[in-house]
Amino acid sequence: MNKAFDADMAKIIANPHLMSNVPSRQMDEKFTDKLRKIIQSEYRNIYLNEKFINDVTRFIGDKIKDVCMENEIIECVNSLVERCIAENTFGFFIQRRFL
Repeated sequence: MNKAFDADMAKIIANPHLMSNVPSRQMDEKFTDKLRKIIQSEYRNIYLNEKFINDVTRFIGDKIKDVCMENEIIECVNSLVERCIAENTFGFFIQRRFL
């Protein structure tokens, strides 16, 4: 193999960010900074202090956790229903007998 090729490959393996077309500055940008830019682009006439950005970030994080939890609950319930249907067992269903 070509030694120059090996050296270039070694550099890329050691520094995978060199393969990216995105400048390093954008890769290192924090979520809060991106969020601030998005909000400022939509609402140009308001001042966005750190507390506001942190509150919005926390709110988004809480909402995402809620959605993840709801998805897990739905998956669990669906799995139990499918299992009951497959096994034809509805032990939770109590029939009343009228005499």
